[in-house]
Amino acid sequence: MATKRRARTTKQRTDVERRVQHRLRELRQASGRTVEGVSEAAELSWDALQNIELGKRTPTINSLVKLAHALGTTAADLIAEPEPVVSAEVRALTRLLDGQTPKVRRAVVKLAHLFVATVAEGE
Repeated sequence: MATKRRARTTKQRTDVERRVQHRLRELRQASGRTVEGVSEAAELSWDALQNIELGKRTPTINSLVKLAHALGTTAADLIAEPEPVVSAEVRALTRLLDGQTPKVRRAVVKLAHLFVATVAEGE
């Protein structure tokens, strides 16, 4: 006897599902397009896209590819974890340490930890 599969609640959504729903909304809003406009371009119903963005529905792979194409991106981009934001200061420090020995890099990291701890204590 076949068992009936219950739909997952929003709380049970996976990280990937949440990332997709947020990324879809983010890209759609950034492009200034409506749910209706994107869903029409993706050949989906507007309520399907709305339910995906609200986390009430998980898109099929086919729908994901259509939505990505409608938004000018790839399905992989919709699924991918966001790149960490790195400040200009961290990039500059990384470039500075690139040519240094491991011993120097470790010393600078220890110094940075001490500095951060000291500043945090003073706040």
